[in-house]
Amino acid sequence: MQTTIGVLLVLWGATSASADPVVAVALGDAHGCALRRSGQVACWGDLVGQLGDGARADHARPRPLVGLEAATQIAAFGARSCAVLRTGQVACWGHVAGLLPAGPALAEVSTPRILPGLSDVAQIALGGEHACSLHRDGSVRCWGQNAHGQLGDGTRIARGEPTLVKQLRARSLALGSGHSCALREDHTVSCWGANEGGQLGDGSLLDRLRPTAIGEFTGVAQLEASAGSTCARLQNGTARCWGWNSDGQLGDGTTQGHAIPKAVRGVDAAVELSLGAAGACARRSDGSVRCWGEGARSPSATDDSRRSLLPVEQAALAHVSALARAGQNAAAHSCVVSSEAVIHCWGPNEHGQLGVPGERASIDQPTRFELLPSPRTSTPAR
Repeated sequence: MQTTIGVLLVLWGATSASADPVVAVALGDAHGCALRRSGQVACWGDLVGQLGDGARADHARPRPLVGLEAATQIAAFGARSCAVLRTGQVACWGHVAGLLPAGPALAEVSTPRILPGLSDVAQIALGGEHACSLHRDGSVRCWGQNAHGQLGDGTRIARGEPTLVKQLRARSLALGSGHSCALREDHTVSCWGANEGGQLGDGSLLDRLRPTAIGEFTGVAQLEASAGSTCARLQNGTARCWGWNSDGQLGDGTTQGHAIPKAVRGVDAAVELSLGAAGACARRSDGSVRCWGEGARSPSATDDSRRSLLPVEQAALAHVSALARAGQNAAAHSCVVSSEAVIHCWGPNEHGQLGVPGERASIDQPTRFELLPSPRTSTPAR
């Protein structure tokens, strides 16, 4: 019988989950953050400042962030996290080198900092050493390292300030370690940057310095990227993935990479995707979840391997309302939000990323606990 390593997290404080439910979860390398409907954010796990609470130690118990009470979207990648605020500004914390135009003194920050030069932002997307913002008018700006052209400005020159990606209007963004992709307004996909594993999906292994369309690929509803892979959910409920496939993260039953979108076998009626560095999951319209790659165990497996090259039903998960956005999640832990507004996480736990106080090992049985009340918040630092 298939089992799922997991833990149930009831989000923080006296406010009930039903009154202020979790609407999104973002996972970094060994930490996680959750966004509630009220705009409050709490984080847990490995701390290089990325918990945003001013402390510098691992926290297995999720803690509310100091200075954030009006977030509309959250993102995490590696050891950094960011949130879009209702004002249209962006605040970031953790390993912010390359995000803030500052010297080594601000390589890491433990409380949220407003990113200068950004306004009217609808989405923030984080990559390995770069970031991009999608604005309310559909325009896109990128900054950070640019050795592979991942900023999309036609050069390989690093940029410390947000730089407009010309001739691009987008619905959403997805960034990997060294590549960037945009879901365009017409439901097509354009990608740019690193392409050594075919993660741009254009059939080549050549880096692209400007957005390059994936030919004859339309009807895309959602786009996700991580490390050197990219996945898309189509409007018909199927999924396609491309790029690196060493752990079966493309879901086609092989470990062979692909430079063009390939169908994920056995996924239909999908309403949401999540892609980590080595694994992926799809949420179906009935609330069930199928996962593949690292962290997914096939029911027919004869050893202790937690890897499946094809999507497998996660029997311990039902009535799921949201998948965590995984970003660069090298530790291969995963989380989902149930319809009861609790978070289920599974996978490695050496830094407390499963949210269990006093534990640093994987847990076989779900554990439920109450979290600390939200503190009084203040304005993020500039």
